[in-house]
Amino acid sequence: MFVKYGKAYANILKHLGKDKEAKNADKAVVDMEKAVESSQFMKSLAGYMLADTYVKLGEYEKAETLAKDLYEINSEATDYYLIMSLVSRYRDKDYNAAIKYTDQGVKALEESSGGEAFVMRYSPVLTMQKGLNLIMMDKYDEAVDVINDCCYALSESYIDSYSAMISMYPQAWEIAALASLQAGDNDNYKAMEENLKKTVKDTKQYDVDLDNLKSGKTTLKNLVESGRYDLI
Repeated sequence: MFVKYGKAYANILKHLGKDKEAKNADKAVVDMEKAVESSQFMKSLAGYMLADTYVKLGEYEKAETLAKDLYEINSEATDYYLIMSLVSRYRDKDYNAAIKYTDQGVKALEESSGGEAFVMRYSPVLTMQKGLNLIMMDKYDEAVDVINDCCYALSESYIDSYSAMISMYPQAWEIAALASLQAGDNDNYKAMEENLKKTVKDTKQYDVDLDNLKSGKTTLKNLVESGRYDLI
């Protein structure tokens, strides 16, 4: 977030003619990039968050370079596959390749030595990404099954999670509900909607409006493309 909006803030300052302040803002962004790219941060979620920001800014080469660096440092390679799935999805629009990367990430996670906590944190993220790619391919039936798995994985790891995971929790129930609706599975839709309402009530932080989707004014794919379910 700091890298993304720090750059935007620096550009605004430049347009306002505040060159000194803009220079300081640019320096702060560079310092943050260097910090995150250090080996200490590469072993954490910070590396993935930075790569995610690169992807959203269209700086795909930086994201790929960071993915390769993470691969060299982290023998489990989970970050590498997760980042490459984002690059395939956003740059290449190659959803099959993106799914292949998420599947490889899950396999790497199962073989990892990071412990149960590591698996509990990353498994829902990989599962969510796979589900979103299935939605982009209009494979709603498959997406329902995958996102359902994500929902229950999140419910198990919810109390031991980071802020991104917390925002994922109601997101996952919403995606499961809407994917069920578009797949014509009304029973699962009702069940997922009830879980969504309970989750939103519990977290008190997620604004959900399903009216436009129920009326057909928009689609789940439109919401995915809009960035509604982006983690960062």
